[in-house]
Order: sequence, then C-alpha cells, then structure tokens
Amino acid sequence: MGNLAILMASESDEENDFVIVKDPNSKPEARTINGLVTADLTNYDLVTYFPDFTSINNLQVIRMPSHSLEDIPGEDCKIPNSFCNMKYLKKLCLFGDNHRISGLTCLPRDFGQLQSLTELNLQHNSFSVFPEQICQLKNLEKLYLNSCGLTSISTNISSLINLLEADFSQNDFSGGLPEQLFDLPRLKDLYLIECKLDHLPPKIGNLRQLEGIRLNDNFLEEFPDEVFNLIHLKKLSANNNRISKLSPKVIQLQELRVLLLKENNLKYLPEEISKILSLQVVNVFDNKLTCLPETITEMDSSVQFVVHGNEYLQRPPLSIGKEGIDSIKGYLESMKKERPVHSNRMMIVMFGEAGAGKTCLTKALVKSKATDWSEDDSTVGVEMHHWKIEPDGLEACIVDLAGQRRYQHTHPFFLSEEALHILVINLKKYQCNKESFKQNVEDWIEWVTARLLKPRIMIVPTHKDECKEKEVIEKCKDILDRIQDHEKRKVKRLDAEMKKLQRNSSPLKDKGVDVRVQLENIKMMKKHRPVLSSRLYVEPHQAKSKNLQKMEEEVANCITVVPVSSKEELHGVIPLKEEIKRIARVNDLFPSIGRDLPQSWVVLEEAIKKYRKDIMFPNIPCMTLEDFQNFALSKANLSGIQVLAVLKYLDSVGEIKFYGEIGTDQYSVFLDLQWLCQIVKCLFRHDILEGVGLKYKEEYEEFDMEEIKFDQHVEDLIDNGVLSEILLRCIWKELNLDEKEFQKLIKALVRFGLACELPLNQYQEKKLLIPWFLHSELSPTAKEEKFPSTPNSDVTEYKLKYAIPGYLPAGLFDRLCVHSYALGVDVNTWKNSMLIFLDKDIQIFLEVHDTCITVTGRTNSESKEDLWSGLLKIVEDLDSLLKEWPGLVWNTYTVCPHCVKSKESKPHHFECKWLLAQGPKSLRCKKSRIKKVTIELDLLVPPEDLLCQRCKSQKPVSENVTDFLITKLSGSLPKDWKTLASYLGLSKDEITVIDANAQRVEEKTNDMLHKWKTKNASDATRSKLIKALEKTERTDLVEVVQKHLDD
Repeated sequence: MGNLAILMASESDEENDFVIVKDPNSKPEARTINGLVTADLTNYDLVTYFPDFTSINNLQVIRMPSHSLEDIPGEDCKIPNSFCNMKYLKKLCLFGDNHRISGLTCLPRDFGQLQSLTELNLQHNSFSVFPEQICQLKNLEKLYLNSCGLTSISTNISSLINLLEADFSQNDFSGGLPEQLFDLPRLKDLYLIECKLDHLPPKIGNLRQLEGIRLNDNFLEEFPDEVFNLIHLKKLSANNNRISKLSPKVIQLQELRVLLLKENNLKYLPEEISKILSLQVVNVFDNKLTCLPETITEMDSSVQFVVHGNEYLQRPPLSIGKEGIDSIKGYLESMKKERPVHSNRMMIVMFGEAGAGKTCLTKALVKSKATDWSEDDSTVGVEMHHWKIEPDGLEACIVDLAGQRRYQHTHPFFLSEEALHILVINLKKYQCNKESFKQNVEDWIEWVTARLLKPRIMIVPTHKDECKEKEVIEKCKDILDRIQDHEKRKVKRLDAEMKKLQRNSSPLKDKGVDVRVQLENIKMMKKHRPVLSSRLYVEPHQAKSKNLQKMEEEVANCITVVPVSSKEELHGVIPLKEEIKRIARVNDLFPSIGRDLPQSWVVLEEAIKKYRKDIMFPNIPCMTLEDFQNFALSKANLSGIQVLAVLKYLDSVGEIKFYGEIGTDQYSVFLDLQWLCQIVKCLFRHDILEGVGLKYKEEYEEFDMEEIKFDQHVEDLIDNGVLSEILLRCIWKELNLDEKEFQKLIKALVRFGLACELPLNQYQEKKLLIPWFLHSELSPTAKEEKFPSTPNSDVTEYKLKYAIPGYLPAGLFDRLCVHSYALGVDVNTWKNSMLIFLDKDIQIFLEVHDTCITVTGRTNSESKEDLWSGLLKIVEDLDSLLKEWPGLVWNTYTVCPHCVKSKESKPHHFECKWLLAQGPKSLRCKKSRIKKVTIELDLLVPPEDLLCQRCKSQKPVSENVTDFLITKLSGSLPKDWKTLASYLGLSKDEITVIDANAQRVEEKTNDMLHKWKTKNASDATRSKLIKALEKTERTDLVEVVQKHLDD
C-alpha cells in the first residue's frame, strides 16, 4: 500500500479486511501514467482521512474512494479547503460505494478554483443538493454525478460551455429537468438512466451536437418530436420505459447507428426505420410487436436486428424473427411474392423420469390406444411421432425423450423455445416429500429452464388408475404447491445474485466489465420465468354449476394438470387432448400457432415429405447447406436468405433439424428426424454400458471384424470411452452409409462436442474419445499419486473454480473434456475428471463435483504464460458452453494459493474474471487472521499483457469459407461488392461478367465470393477475406467472418 497508510485488520466487519488511517509522517505516492502525474488510491480498501495531496508537485490526476472519509475538525467538508489550491489538477475521481451509506455530502467552499479540471467523477456520493461550485469549472469536459442522491440539477449548469459528456443517472428527477441543461453547446453524450423521468422537455432539441443519449429505466411514454432534430445522434437508448410508438420522424436521424428500445410497449415500427442507412443495431427485445414493416427487406444484412421476446409477433413468426435480419428479410421477401397460407403446427416435447409413462402417453395421444409397458421397453435416446390433433387443423411433432439421465447430453439438440413441454410424472411412484419432488419434478424443470427462457411446461401425472382418487388429488396438489415454492426460491436466488453484483461492483475496478449486462441477464431470467401448470383439472360433473363459468374464465391463460392413465380405457386422455388443443389456441401462450406462411414454404415442406418417403439406398435423408439450397430452388423456387428463413421455420415446428454452425462440407440439414434419432440411439445406449447392448454379428466380417477383435473394441469403449472407427461402422451398419456419408457423420459428432478424434496409434487406427461412456472415477488414492492435492514448494499453481448454483447441465463437463483434449501431448481421462499434460513441465487437471467445475494448472518451470494460455483456452471453451444455457447463473473464483499450500480444509476463494485480468477488491486471504497474508495478483489472474497479446494474435476460428458464411455476407455488401472483389484479386473482366449475369446485388455478391473461392481453392481462406474486408473498410463484418459457424 506504499508509505501513505498503516494497515490494520478489522475485526468488526467481515466484509472489510483493512482500515487505512492517516500516518502524519508520510505523504501519498504518485507516479506518471500516460504522461500525467497520478495519485491512484483505488486499490485501497478504506481511506478514512483525506490525504495531503498538496505535498505532491504538479499533481494532475487523483483517484480514490470517498465512502469512508471522516469529518475534518474545523472544516465544513470532508475535503480540506486547502485542497482547492491545486492549480494543475486535471482529473479528479472521488467515488463512493454503491449503497451511498456515507461519502461526500458537500464540496469545499473554494472548489470552483480548480480551473484546470477537465474531468470530475463524484459518482455514488450523497449530496443533498447539487454542488454549485461545479458550475464554476469552465474547462470541465466530463462530469459524472450518477447515483448521488440528487433531486435537481442546478440552473447554472449552462455555464459549463465546454462540457462534452455528462452522467446524471440513478438520481430522482421526477420533478423535471431544468431547461438550462439543454443549453450546453458542445455536449455529445448525456446519461439519464434510472432518473424517474416521465417526459423530456422540448428544449432537448437544442443539444445540436449530441451524439449519444441514454434514457434507460425511466417512465417515458414517447419521445418529443424535438428529439428527431438531433441530426448528429449516433446512439439512442431508452430501454425499459413505457414507449408505445416511434415517430416516422426517426428518419431525420440519418447518422443513427444504434437504436435500443428493449422492454417497452411498441406495437409496430415505422417503415421509415429502414431508410436510416447508418443503422448497425436495432434492438426491440421484449415489446408488443405483432408485425415488422415490409421495408426491412431494404436494410443492410449487416444490421443486428433483435426482436426476441416479442411473443405476439406474427409477421414474421417469432421463430424466424429471432434469427436476425437475414431470416426476417427472407420471410418478408417470400411473403411479398405469394399469397399467405395459415399454419397450424406445434412441437410437443415429452420428458421426465424413466418409467414415468412418456412413450405410453405419446401413443395414447397419437393412436388413442392403451399400451402395455415393461422395463425392457424403455426409450433409448429420442423418438419422434407425428400427431394429427385435429383432422383438418392443428398437428404436432412429438419428441419423446428417454428418461435415463445419461441421455440428457443429447436432448438439448431437440428442444425448442416454441414447444409445449410435457413433464410426465408417475403418480404411483411419486411420494409427497422433498426427495421425490426433486427427482421427479424439480430436476427436470431446472433442466428445461436452464436451456430455455420462459418455456411452457405442462405437468401430466400418469398411472392414475393405480392410485385411489383421494391419493391422486393429494399428490397432484403436493406437486403444484412444491412447484410454487420452488419458483419462489428461484426468484429469491436471482434477487440475491442481483444484490451481490450491485454490492461487489466498483466504479473504477471493473476494467470494462459491464455489470449492467450481467444484471440485465439475471433480470431477463427473473422476468421470463417458465409458464407452469398451476391448477388441477376438475371433472365437469364434480364442479358446481354456479362456479363452472368462473373457473373457465380463470383458467384462460393457465395450464391445467390433467392426471391420466395410459391403460384401462385411457382415463383422462380425452380431457388432456382437449386441454392441449385449448392452450394451443391461447395467443399469450403459443402466438406462433396460426401464423401466416408463404405458399412456397408449404410447397417446400411437402417436397421434403415426399423426398423422405421416396428416398432409397444409397441416399440418406440429410444434406449439406449447398445441396439443400439447390433442392429448395428446384422444388419451391427459393434462394439465398429465403432458404435460411424457411430452414429456421421448419426446424422450429419439428419437420427437420438444421444446424447452421456445421461447415459447408458437412451435413447440416437433417430431413428425417426419425433417422437422426436412430443415429443417436444406435450409439448412445445405456445397455451398452451394461454389457448387453452390443453383440457380435457375422455380417460385421465385411468390416474385417472378427468376434474376439469385436469384444476387445467393445471393452475399450466401455472401459476407456474409446470408440474405434471400425466398431462405429458395425454400430451404424443398419444406416447403410457409404464412406463419404460415414465420415461426414463422424465430423458432426465432433462438431457437436460429443466426441473428439484421437491421434493415430502405431497401427494407424482411427479412434474417437467419447466421454459419455466413461464410468470409472479416479479414486482419491490414485488422484494423490497422479496429481497431489498440495503442490511442491517450487511449483506454481492456479486453481480456477466455476460455481454453478442449483443445476449443472448433464454432459456439459463431457463436452468440455472433448474441447480440451487437443491441448495436451498426453491426456488421461476418467468419469468426471481429466489430466492434461501440455508438456513435461505443465499439467492441467479438470474435475467436476456436484455443481462445481475446477480447473487447476501447475508448472515447475518459468512457463507461467504458457500455462495461463492453456487455462484461458479452457476458460473460453467453458464460458462458451455455459452460454448455451441462458437460464444458468455462475460465479468464477481463484482458490487462495496460500490456503492450498497450508492445507486449509476450506480455503478462501477470490472472485476473479480471468479473461479480463480482473482480480478481487481485496488481495488479503481472510483465513489468515493471525498473520496477515496478501496474495500477489498474478497468482489469481493472468497478466494483462498476455491478454492483449492473445487478442492481437487471435485468428479466425476456422479458415474454411463456408457456403453458409457466403450466403450471410451476400446481403451485407450492396455498395462494396466490387471493391471487395478487386481486393480479393478478381480481374475487371471477371467482375464485369458477374455484374452482367446476375440481376440482384445479393446474387452478384454471392457469385463473386463463390468465384473467388473456386478460383483460389485452398488459398481462399478467412484470413485473406478478413484482410480484403479491412481494406474495403468493412470492419463491421470482420468479427462475423472470424467467429461465424465455428464460434
């Protein structure tokens, strides 16, 4: 801490480890940062006495916390008036804490004498009135007074004629804003977030130089017309207000790049929005939009257009709209040309414990027929069924998911935000206690809500016939009561996480971390809770007639629990069918049902069904994207972004599965879901692990597989998770794959993270590691031998921990191991753990326990940066996997190295963000009460220069320029395609021919990129495309090319 302060342990406050008191014989230290003499006290825990900065010559920058400053005897302020004589001071930051419990309440009398100040940051202090002295600072360019307890802004604010940026967020200006605020001639950025504003004064139009205004979290119902006179405005953000319309005058904002209107009440957007050529981002998440203007087809395909959460969106359907601008344009372009066709399609996902009765229930719904079931009939993997709910109307694709937990790692590929999810519960087995509820209900709800926001979940208890009527009612009510309690706990946990983020965030220590983004994510989880069954079905004859009408009114937007029996006359199945039909027609629950579709989409769907029916060996029902584009063009005259849009729609209703992230040379469009399920079922079988699922057949001899050899390969699979290519040929024999198809499906397994390719052995055998098959755990004794719990004194260790409260998705750790395998020159794998040798001096150990994943790295050499590079690659992969589950919350910690070496049973954990080199507020180990121990920052987070180096050297995730990527880029270069073509090396004659042969600009761009790819073959790489885009000054597309598909 330098010679400014004496550090003392605080025994009274667990949150604060140090108290800083003034040492009268010392002075604050200063150093030159970015050419400015700076005193930076931001890493001090508590500063209780204002330091004597006047002793430092030519001091230009001061940063320090103010929330613990004490009063100065004989002074009116916690800052001595003598401080105001610092004539060279340019930047002053005195920040309080997020709670504003203490801090500055006023400024010294002569504060206005600090005439050199250009930047003043007083956020999170506790001013009762606006400090008038600020208005005397004529050279001030940046002013931050957010969260200061203000109720008004001084009318003298207009004196700050050089002010460029002002932040007054999180103050109470419900009484209005002074007109003088809008007389600032040079103001470019204004922040008025969470200020309880219900209107903006017309004088806002006077801020002619304004480039950005943030108005989030207020009570605005509309923008005054004068806002649209701000012709230099580049960013307009008004999230979470009450805005119900956007004026067509928005067209006047021709320099606008970012328009954020999330969480408002917009019902439509003006057509003029598509005429703002500078727009890059339009975010209207969670409004009440029912349609989008057809003129969106004129917008650049590089625009990020976000419409998630608009549950009433019909044109285009939300499933298409949420995929972005290309899908929206594809739908609207098709609708322009054709008459609409009404769609009545939905997807139903059956899930729940093994033996709950999912398959029997499915057959009862589809065939109206009871089914006998035994343990041997358990569903393996996934099964698909088509259900014609109404003869000439509603129809559904039913996805029947196996109940064994081991299969959950493949099930997310079959979930859908628009589906009805039916949680099937065996009433006979269910007990009215916490354990039974967790196993049969809670775990499954957690699984779906972790993957999807606001899923619709219907509870269907089965085996009604095996329980007494009273027992049925008691158990159903117990389930409903516990579901309500579970939801309350979840919301309470989210509230606690929000408070923690707010408490732990620091204005100057977050290093660019957008805490608001994290808070917004949690806010979304809280707002978009699942819609769950909330009442029990009552037979009409049991309900009193006078209450029947009232019950029908109350049930309108609810999902009802209907107990059923799949045997003996199918008790309850008919009411269940009626309930499914009823809720399918409730627009608030399933707005996508009844949407309008282009006629060509229906034509293409029928062509797919015919293709499925007529397909014969050696063809298989899956295609590359390019193959499907040709198929769509020939069958329905669809091309380009129209194809991408219809693919997303067909995927959402369960007609096909489309995986856009798979490369161009691999299968990405699966036209027969039964066949896709068969691929999964053949390989991922619980009976293989039990030693009964794979038996030798003489027909395997065609693969040069004899019985002894077969048994050895099966043993290697069961014991080590290693699948030989020759054994996989045997497993997939019934699929009749040729060599090309076989290799493409292997690539699909790898791309989905279900397997990784192992290095060739001495016999040149191709093998895959599939962690799903691993069942042997590393024993404590064996772990101590291979990776001792306490490292040697000469070993540097970094122990990183992910804590995921509540639920850890099945298979996530397996997929992390698949991603991490390629890092090592030698790798040992077990169930729930992996040991990676980066080289002889560097080891990384991965393990999962309950809901925690720990990544420990060790080195006994000077290769600390190499170790951090390996750890950061794993961190990036794990972050990416966790983000596939938007309903999860997780925290990241570095375990205290001092505690590890001293064998502390419960070591201290430092909250860290490794990819930002952001450490904790305090570096003191809280376990060291007697002898204070401070941990070096570089033992907790990687060095910043390593992160900068990684960012600069970051290469595209793949060099492959896929057809899918070309299609996506084609709509983004209307003005620049010829320039890009020249930088890619195409001749003038080649460009002229392309220009003459295609009519639409999109087609010209597409042909040009394909020409470049064909001409250069393997030399047509993403790196070269990126360089050409940079020369074309289309840096907005560089990240798209870097991360697309293989992200």
